[in-house]
Amino acid sequence: MSVFSIQLEACDPARNRFRAYQIDVVRDLFGAWLVEVKFGRIGARGRTLRFTPDDEPAARRMVRERLQRRSGTPGRIGVAYQTLELWDPHGWMPAERAANAGRARVALSGNGERCSA
Repeated sequence: MSVFSIQLEACDPARNRFRAYQIDVVRDLFGAWLVEVKFGRIGARGRTLRFTPDDEPAARRMVRERLQRRSGTPGRIGVAYQTLELWDPHGWMPAERAANAGRARVALSGNGERCSA
């Protein structure tokens, strides 16, 4: 059962930066928690990491730490991540970030790759 999902993208056509990042949190049939993180260049296969935290607080902490790291990308790669999709029925996201999630728009870059405008 899916508990939380967020999809982020960071695009800067001038610097040829097209990054995708996704976090999904699910509980399996036995009640175990699974945090799945997918990342890479938009349109490429990318990488997938899977973590099995012990409980819900550990899963929430893992999501919060990963999203906090993504918030520092303007200083590291020169462009911020934008929220494309957010599914958060249990209130895992801080209210201010969840409110900004609806403001992202999807556009195509000059080379036809999807990115936020």
